[in-house]
Amino acid sequence: LHAAAYLALVLATMTWLDGALLMTERIAAPFVLGLLWFWIALAASAWESGRSPAGRGAALALLLLPLVTGAVRAAGVVPRLYRGGIEYGSRAWRESPTLRFVRALPPGRTLYSNAPAAVSALAGRHDVNLLPYKLDRMTRQPLGGYAGRMERLGDDCAADRALVIIFRLKNAGDLDFPPHLPNVPEILERTGCVRLFELDDGLIIGDPAQRAGLEAHLSSPGMPIKP
Repeated sequence: LHAAAYLALVLATMTWLDGALLMTERIAAPFVLGLLWFWIALAASAWESGRSPAGRGAALALLLLPLVTGAVRAAGVVPRLYRGGIEYGSRAWRESPTLRFVRALPPGRTLYSNAPAAVSALAGRHDVNLLPYKLDRMTRQPLGGYAGRMERLGDDCAADRALVIIFRLKNAGDLDFPPHLPNVPEILERTGCVRLFELDDGLIIGDPAQRAGLEAHLSSPGMPIKP
């Protein structure tokens, strides 16, 4: 009952209250826990009603099934997390060429990114903003003024006051472009900017006139781009 009520509440919230809410593992955890308790109760009932060794063996197998499947999944996940880390401590973030690019940028430009929290926390840049919203996160309805904000972003890049930093790390589903943010083709179309540099795990977008200055500054050994 708890699992069903929680699932209904989440679905109702996603449908009518918060269009930005996604069914991630974190959100689904209470539902899975409720299912686990239901499974344990079902196995206990089968054990109590089982009068033969075969019946009780089936009840025991029913009880152990989630434990076994969880252990099998953990056997694949835990070594990978041990070797590569998790979230901002993962090797993908520690060795990110795009993040190294950001760290090498001199101050003075406002950065726009699909991962502003990572730029702020890992590169120490606090002059970073999330890409302009095109939809309201709650209702997913178009936001007024979106076209103007994108046009101003293009103007700032043309004046060398801004850059767009796009991260595309592998196995980072949270960095996929949600519906309320513009994707790369839309950014290029609405700002008039271009792809300045393609990196192994990201993309730098800006005005064509910015390319030469960035290449000159970031051509030192160890930088992820070459002039």
